[in-house]
Amino acid sequence: MLFTASLLPKIEIPTLVIYNPKDKKFYHKKKNLNEFNFKEVAEETLKLFDQGKLKVYGSKNYGIYYLIGGLIVMGVIGCWIKMRRKPII
Repeated sequence: MLFTASLLPKIEIPTLVIYNPKDKKFYHKKKNLNEFNFKEVAEETLKLFDQGKLKVYGSKNYGIYYLIGGLIVMGVIGCWIKMRRKPII
């Protein structure tokens, strides 16, 4: 349990994770894993991994980049509007 928490933070336990040493990435799919459905979940996870349909664990969140991009666009538009205004004399 300590190994999982230090290596894969924010992952629910119990879980099934596949490590691909070639890519150096972890793959998983959220499933309710217990002693009764372990074999079925393991087979399904391996099948999805072979098909390339498993999500990479810790995939990047691009929300911050969208926020920064939006702020830059708003700043450029604000400067453009400010420059187009004619000074009132």
